[in-house]
Amino acid sequence: VAEFETLGGPSQVLSGASLEYSDDGKLTHRLGAAHMIRSAEEPPVWQVTGGFTLEVLDGQGATDAMLAADRGVFEEETRFLEAHGDVVLRGSEGDTLFT
Repeated sequence: VAEFETLGGPSQVLSGASLEYSDDGKLTHRLGAAHMIRSAEEPPVWQVTGGFTLEVLDGQGATDAMLAADRGVFEEETRFLEAHGDVVLRGSEGDTLFT
């Protein structure tokens, strides 16, 4: 239970966001987004709008694969990201998929 009342509004709003994620102290993903709104519900869900890029990083921290789209939904707890609108996926071998 949160220590404050959100009255149904978002618990956090970010503009020009740049977030980095790690496992065991190693950087694994980098998410850049124009706008992100975090729900007040648990577990939290982010609505991502205005365009975003998710980079999957290799062991040295370089971009190994990339996902970009106009908008998406990001489930913070599971790190599940659903992309919508002009989705582009570039794999580690350089292959690119446009949807």
